[in-house]
Amino acid sequence: MNNELINNIHLIHTTKLGEERIKKNLNITGDVINYIRKLILSKITIVTKKGKNYYIKVNNIQVTINSFNYCVITAHIKKYKYIVLDFGGVIAHSPSRDWDMTPKFIELIDLNKLDMNKFNVARKKYSYMLSEDIFTLEEEYDMFKRFYGSIFSEIDYPYTKEMIEAFAYDRTYNNNKYELFNGVANELKMLKKNHKLLMLTDNWPCVFDYLKANDLDKYFDKIYVSSIYGTLKKNKDFFDYPINDYNIKPGEALFIDDTEALIDIAKEKGFDVFLMDRDNIVKESNHEIINNLMIRGEV
Repeated sequence: MNNELINNIHLIHTTKLGEERIKKNLNITGDVINYIRKLILSKITIVTKKGKNYYIKVNNIQVTINSFNYCVITAHIKKYKYIVLDFGGVIAHSPSRDWDMTPKFIELIDLNKLDMNKFNVARKKYSYMLSEDIFTLEEEYDMFKRFYGSIFSEIDYPYTKEMIEAFAYDRTYNNNKYELFNGVANELKMLKKNHKLLMLTDNWPCVFDYLKANDLDKYFDKIYVSSIYGTLKKNKDFFDYPINDYNIKPGEALFIDDTEALIDIAKEKGFDVFLMDRDNIVKESNHEIINNLMIRGEV
C-alpha cells in the first residue's frame, strides 16, 4: 500500500463530468469518491505510481489518480479474455456437503452408527488412491471400489461387497450425485458471450458426463481434469496447461475457486482471482470474495 496516497486520501476528488463517467464505467450509484476511497483501503488493492499518476488495481477495476492534486482521472473495468473455473464449490456441490457421502452412501449407511472419527482417519489414510492417473470411467469405478473397500475394512461397521460396489458405482456413474448451484447455467451462458471459459478441476472422468448430462459442457472451451493430467492444482504445474495451451499472459485471465490456498497459487501464476463463497460463510480473505458468477463488468 502507498502511504503517501493513504495519508492524503481525504484530498481525493473528481470533477462533475468525471463522477458521471466513473459511475457509468463502473456501473455504480451513490458516492463515487467514497467508493474509490474504499477501493484504495482494501487489503487486496495494488497501488503503483508511475510519473504523475497513481494506478489503483483491484482485480478487474482500475483507477487512475493524479498524484499532485489527487483528482480521480478515470476508472474502468478491465475485460478478461479468459475465465477459468473450478467445479466443486463453484459449479456444483454435494447434497450431503461431503463428496464421499453420495446419495447411495446416505441410503445404505446408518450415520448414527458410523464412527465419524474412525471414518475420517481411514479415508485420510487412503486418500492417496484418489490421486491416481485415471483416464476412463472403468478405471475410476475400480479406484473408488478400492478406496471405499479400504476404508470400511478398517472401521467397525458391518458392510458387504455389494455395498462397496454400490458406493463406487454411485460416485462414478450417478449424475445426480451432485447438485448445481441455483442459476449457474444462466451465469455460464452470460459469461460465455464475451469470454473463453475453461475449467480446471481436481476431479475424475465422471465430471465430463455430469457436465454433459446437465447441458453445461457446451459453455466450456476446454475442461482440464486432474486425474487425466496426472497432477493437482496444489502442485502448481496443473495451472501451466491452460496457460501454455492458450498463451495466457498475466492479467488476461480470471481464476475462480472456493479454496484460498489454490487461489494463492493461481495468483502466483499470473491470474487475477476471486474466492467463491456460495454459502456466504467466509468472513475474511486475502482475496475478493464473490457469491455467484455474475461478475461485475463481465456479464
